[in-house]
Amino acid sequence: MFLFRLAKELGMTVARLQSEMGNDELVEWMAYDRIDPFGDWRGDAQAGIIASVVVNALSKNGRAKPTDFVLKFSETVAPDPQEAVSRIARKLGMFTSDIVPGRPARKPT
Repeated sequence: MFLFRLAKELGMTVARLQSEMGNDELVEWMAYDRIDPFGDWRGDAQAGIIASVVVNALSKNGRAKPTDFVLKFSETVAPDPQEAVSRIARKLGMFTSDIVPGRPARKPT
């Protein structure tokens, strides 16, 4: 899957990437990705962090984790979009059932 992520990042097809990039450069890209990962999942992780901070600031128990708000995709089966939305809504309800209307956000400790 790394070749597909790299090809997308560089704006080329996998076939073109394989024909134009040598093994040494590919290994360097793999090392770079371990230090500073790229790809769509990073934006999902950032959105999960923001969602968990908001929910924790508004809830009494503050137990939400960023991973609770990140969709998990299987490599073999594409998720049903409606089921994915329902799953996130259920998780969100799990954390927001204790939100007090009008309550100001908790100050960080």
